[in-house]
Amino acid sequence: MAIAAWPATLPQKPLAKAYDEQLQGDVMRFRSPGPVKLRRLVSIAPYRVSVGLWLTKAQTAIFDTFFNTTLQRIYRFSWTHYRTDASIECRIITGDGQGPTYSANNGDLYYLSFTMEILP
Repeated sequence: MAIAAWPATLPQKPLAKAYDEQLQGDVMRFRSPGPVKLRRLVSIAPYRVSVGLWLTKAQTAIFDTFFNTTLQRIYRFSWTHYRTDASIECRIITGDGQGPTYSANNGDLYYLSFTMEILP
């Protein structure tokens, strides 16, 4: 299956105040006599990015179709990284109570927030 691209009709960059990037710890700590020892678990680990976007009612329908139909809630997609401007592959984190969330605003705007993992 070809990797889908983030829809051009949706905002291409998240809101700066709603952007949070967390590098994942791929290190295990061992206690033994003396200093703590560290060991890498994997050579490349995905990391998480939380984003927020303002969408119009029409754009919420576009996102819903992209997320539910195109990605089927599990597949990866390509997007331009907010901080580095590099092309990245990512996946929206779902399950265990996680997933995209809409918050209503007055008028025709909705705040969409979700967390995704940037894949190696």
